[in-house]
This record gives sequence, C-alpha cells and structure tokens, in this order.
Amino acid sequence: MSGNTMISGPIVLLRDLMTLAPTLGQQEAEASSKWWPTSRSMASENVTVRREEGTIAQRAEEPVPVSLSPPMTAEQADLARRFRELMLPHLDAAYNLARYLLRDPVAAEDVAQDAFLRAFRAFEGYRGGDPKAWILAIVRNCCHTWAKAAASDPTVPLERTKTDQGDDAGDAVESSAGPVDPEDSPETAAVRHNEIATMRELIENLPVPFRETLVLRELEELSYQEIAETTGTPIGTVMSRLARARHLLADAWRRRTAVREETRL
Repeated sequence: MSGNTMISGPIVLLRDLMTLAPTLGQQEAEASSKWWPTSRSMASENVTVRREEGTIAQRAEEPVPVSLSPPMTAEQADLARRFRELMLPHLDAAYNLARYLLRDPVAAEDVAQDAFLRAFRAFEGYRGGDPKAWILAIVRNCCHTWAKAAASDPTVPLERTKTDQGDDAGDAVESSAGPVDPEDSPETAAVRHNEIATMRELIENLPVPFRETLVLRELEELSYQEIAETTGTPIGTVMSRLARARHLLADAWRRRTAVREETRL
C-alpha cells in the first residue's frame, strides 16, 4: 500500500472538519461595531415627555451622542473600512486555528477576539501580502501567549478536559456538524459524524508544531510559503512537519479503526 493510499482517508475527513467549527462569520456585524472606534449620533427628532399634567411635545435641539469617542478622521475611517474588507472574512479561520491550538472553545473565542483587536491596532503597519496569513500569524502568537500565561497560573487550566467542558462542548459539536450529505441515511450520517469527531480528536492529540502545520495546510489551505511566514519557520521545516503530521495522523487513525473493529467482533 502506498503512502498516499494510507493517508487518503484521514486527509479527506480533514476537509469535513470545517463543518465542526462554530461559525463566527455571522457575528461580523457585531464585531465591526465592537472592535474598532465608531462615532455616531442620533438624528434630531421630536421627543415626547410625559408629565403629570399631560404630554408636552418638545424638540431635541442638539444631537444626542451615543459614543463619547472623538469623531473618526477620514483616514481612520478608510483604515477601518479596509480592515473590515480584508480581515473580517477570515474570522472563522482565526477561531478555527485558535480552537485547534488551545483545544478549548471558550478560550479560542477570547483569543480570536483579542487577536483581531491587536490586528486592528497594528493594521497601519500592514504592507500587503495574503491577509489570511497575516491575521493567522497574530492569532498564533496570541495563542502561544495565552498558553504561557495559563501554564504559569495554576488557577487557569491550560486545556480543559472533556469532562470540564461538559454539555457545552457536546452541544457545540452536535449543533455544528450535522449530516455531511443531506441525502445520507440517518445511519450513514451518524457514522460520518463519528468519523469527523474522531478525526478532530486525533488532530488535537498531535504535538503543537505538527498540529498547527496540518491545520494551516489541510484546513486553512495556506501555501508552504504562507505557513512559513505565519509560523516563522523555514519552508523545509514546514514540509517536514507536514509530512510527519500526516504520518502520525494516519497511524493514529489506523490504530483507532483497528480498536473499533475489534470491539465490533
């Protein structure tokens, strides 16, 4: 059996894993109003004030400020617009990478948001290139910072166990996975769902250097050059890590499959 044949099953399942990541793209509208400065005011309008003696119509002479932030300059507004256009489409990818690196969905949400805040503050220094690789490099750095802080603080667990996550983790997987193919029978969909959940678990058990390289290449589809820039490693190292990650994943998949077959007998 050739090497490609050995890993074809796990690698195909990698593509389906994207359906397991809770979608954050739907929160872009909220994110655009929370993660960078805004300045707006309510238009002047007729205001009704009710008093004991009756209703008195009054007119608001001055706009009512909603935010105390100073008005944005044209340059700042253009910067915010460019950030929304270039970076927000990669919000799901940011969460997905953080989710795999931290193995904690709650921490991943916090880290992804912190990464976008940092990215916006540093966006003036963005000089082009692939925006997805740029934002994922910041997410990766934030993940490592979070992990170091968690490791030094005994009150913050580095990784939540499945027991600690409880029903929330199970609900997240159940609500986001769903049948891979709408035409699948319930039995086929259940088997496929279990395979995808198993693949996620096996990836999360890989050492971090192999795990992040595999996720960036197979799930986020970054090029070798983009992965090298994101992780700050030579392309040769990226290629060797990816080959090693695929081998480890295929080996783990075979062992897990063998155990299941033995259990059925």
